[in-house]
Amino acid sequence: MKTIETKRFRMTALALAAAQVAMLYSYAAQAQTTDATATTDPGVTTVVVSGQRKALETAQRIKQEAEQVVDSVVADEAGKLPDKSITEVLQRVAGVTIDRNRSRGDPEHFSVEGSGISVRGLTWGSSTLNGREAFSAGYPGRELSWGDVPPELMSAVIVHKNPPAELIEGGVSGQVDLRTALPFDYKDGKVALSVNGNYNALGSKKSPGISGLAHFFEHMMFRGTKKVPGEGFTQVIAKNGGDSNAFTFYDYTAYFETNDALDDVKRTMLDPMPRLTLVPGLGMFGHGRTLKDAKIASDVGEMWIEAVRGAEAVGNFHPLSKADLFPLEYWSLEQAKLASNKPKPLTGQVVLITGGAGAIGAATAKLFAANGAHAVVVDLDAAKAAEAAKQAGNNSIGVGADITDPKQMRAAFDKAVAIYGGVDILVSNAGAAWEGRIGELDDALLRKSFELNFFAHQSAAQNAVRVMLEQGTGGVLLFNTSKQAVNPGPKFGAYGIPKAATLFLSRQYALDYGAHGIRSNAVNADRIRSGLLTDAMIASRSGARGVSEKEYMSGNLLGQEVTAEDVAQAFLHQALADRTTADVTTVDGGNIAAAMR
Repeated sequence: MKTIETKRFRMTALALAAAQVAMLYSYAAQAQTTDATATTDPGVTTVVVSGQRKALETAQRIKQEAEQVVDSVVADEAGKLPDKSITEVLQRVAGVTIDRNRSRGDPEHFSVEGSGISVRGLTWGSSTLNGREAFSAGYPGRELSWGDVPPELMSAVIVHKNPPAELIEGGVSGQVDLRTALPFDYKDGKVALSVNGNYNALGSKKSPGISGLAHFFEHMMFRGTKKVPGEGFTQVIAKNGGDSNAFTFYDYTAYFETNDALDDVKRTMLDPMPRLTLVPGLGMFGHGRTLKDAKIASDVGEMWIEAVRGAEAVGNFHPLSKADLFPLEYWSLEQAKLASNKPKPLTGQVVLITGGAGAIGAATAKLFAANGAHAVVVDLDAAKAAEAAKQAGNNSIGVGADITDPKQMRAAFDKAVAIYGGVDILVSNAGAAWEGRIGELDDALLRKSFELNFFAHQSAAQNAVRVMLEQGTGGVLLFNTSKQAVNPGPKFGAYGIPKAATLFLSRQYALDYGAHGIRSNAVNADRIRSGLLTDAMIASRSGARGVSEKEYMSGNLLGQEVTAEDVAQAFLHQALADRTTADVTTVDGGNIAAAMR
């Protein structure tokens, strides 16, 4: 979805005058709200009328966001303009007057509905219908014959009093844009009917009239789509007549097989997943294996909506038949292009990494992004998180959050869902170490360590599972548990004890959610230069063991220092091993004392 940039109101003299009028409108709307909500007695039924207030607010917003001086009349629903002709609607606009003559060249005969308008005393205006030029025969020729357009069709009438250069030329006095009710304006069907009549007493003649508008939206959902997670999403779809689980009406596989059988050309069926989902009352969603593909789908969808709106404004929109669409979709050159575009192992996957700006987190984000995943880098330092995401590439994002705060943790996941549509992999990596003999350790410090080194992992996993269950496509939970979980070091209990709990937490998730396709694994790493194992910490730990710093960092069976990139490789291996769960992988260069049985 694109972000709409709101234009600021220009503070000119004319703008200030328009603002005063808007303030009067908003005062009336505010009074209506106050009166409707004044009663607090639970035994009294309160009826709130919101249609007029909504229409006034919409008209005010149109004027505020316009770069020119405009006025508007807005109907909250089709058929709600309180007049029997468009001419009478226009006379409600400040600065607009209507001619009460049958025609401008015939001042001796009067008309009930009027024959034309003047903007600030000037005639020779122009008219558009949904932004497109429209006029009718007669004097002066650049305007509609206002009696030809029934008010039931209108959702808004906008008068441009000083038309800018980008509008269609021809209006000396101004331009009137008639906005009709268009496709996708309503989530349900709408019917508006108006009956009127005139009686001529002198001629004893009656002239009845009837006009109406019927608008129906057929709910369409496509087969095989991935459910987009988010609180209330499935409920919104169900409320608006859709089905978030079974997508009917268009069987893409049958469409391909039927049309492919018509000739001997060898084709490969494209991904049957939909690229657009329209949810009346909620919006349009673009889908794709990557964020870039989803944005392209959204752009195409917006262009499609404009095409439908434009076609419906002047006639009817008729899509291509399936038989005509198939050769275009399966153009031979496009097939060759797609065949050469092989996806990477994690293309279409979204990974969220806590402690993402640290050495291990940043290395993991970079490696996963290089293998096709979009990385959500979560770190206490938002600026460092953004920088790590930038270094990772592949449209990754950084999110600042204190992961010991459950609300901030949830917000980080919600942001990932809002941008990418879901989360497929969690790398719960954040941690910090404090030293001290366990019997002399302050309780507050131990609790602080548990908050970060255990409960934050639990909070991350809970949110990940919440999203993964909603998606219904499985998922992967990966925990950085450290070798301290199985091989504690002296004066390191404050770190090792919560890490041991996290190790068993990973196995509990494997046990409880394996039936849902959610895998849970852990990595036991040791002696990785990072924000946790700083130079000062290395000096302290090597001193506690009575060895040099070099000997401490390479004190393993291979005699080699282990890096953050080595840990990232272990996480990647576990993410790709789709038949492995409850696993613990050691990345320490070889330490028999820390080996799992």
